[in-house]
Amino acid sequence: MYVPASFAVSDEKTLESFLERYDFATLTSSSSAGLVSSHIPLMLRRSAGRAVLIGHVARANSQWQQFDGEAEALAIFHGPHAYVSPTWYATSPAVPTWNYAAVHVYGKPRARAEGDFTATALRDLVGRHEGSRAKPWRPEDLAGDLFEPRVEHCVVEPLDDRPAVVAHPVLLPGRQLGQLLGARVIITSSSDHKLARAKALGAAAGINYTLTPDWPGAVMELTDGVGADYVVDTVGGLKDAIAAVRLGGTVAFVGLLSGMTAELDLVAFMGKCARVEAVDVGSRATFEAMNTAIAFHGIRPVVDRVFAFDELGTALTYLSEGRHFGKVGLRV
Repeated sequence: MYVPASFAVSDEKTLESFLERYDFATLTSSSSAGLVSSHIPLMLRRSAGRAVLIGHVARANSQWQQFDGEAEALAIFHGPHAYVSPTWYATSPAVPTWNYAAVHVYGKPRARAEGDFTATALRDLVGRHEGSRAKPWRPEDLAGDLFEPRVEHCVVEPLDDRPAVVAHPVLLPGRQLGQLLGARVIITSSSDHKLARAKALGAAAGINYTLTPDWPGAVMELTDGVGADYVVDTVGGLKDAIAAVRLGGTVAFVGLLSGMTAELDLVAFMGKCARVEAVDVGSRATFEAMNTAIAFHGIRPVVDRVFAFDELGTALTYLSEGRHFGKVGLRV
């Protein structure tokens, strides 16, 4: 696309905001028969500094067969446009022109048809447009056989696999939200029993950090030497968390279980160019957005045990023993 220097925009936040606002794109690729285009909505997702576009085309649309992750394609996002008359200028001579806003995104689409990924992407797309309605429609409103995924998904950005998220140790809400966003979740725990339960709930892999003290090394092996896109550290072991994260990845520091101080290898930290986010509490807006997503997707917390209110002492003792898997509740 020809872009005069005076009109070029390079700020990533501005461009991403444009993609989110004007999300109906023209996706063009090349085949042996020539150029092929489809007009589809594309969702922007972010993971540890990377932007990924996800959309779907019908199986009957043969364009998806070109999405092998090797051939380049172009997604064009159109914004406002208008004719400009020469009579509007204060000076003359002037000529007619056309003002418009557009963003071109180049990438190598890769078709994916895994059931979980497909269903999650469809729910996300519907939720994006139904979420603001007083009574939003949900895919679950259909009979089960009508919600069989009949589409192929494409990722319009070079991406070898789903982003990897490490929850250290077992952080079940992190596992649930990570999977909701299409991530491949790796769980750590000192209990093989808890790891087995986490994997049964959908975690991609589990690492027993007691049996495998070098759990960051195990994360590297599971990610083909790349590292995790996002590490959720509920312990406070920043040294290990940074060792497990990928180059340019993010560590969410959310816990102090190991104490008020932490050892840090500054050379490794700088070498990873990683970002550490201290997470205490978010804004009301993000809290409401999270709750909307939880409600729409029907996420339910994993509850280990519920005590009567007069059993508070017993409940706190049970919690301190660390044997629980999920939430420990009090019945009021």
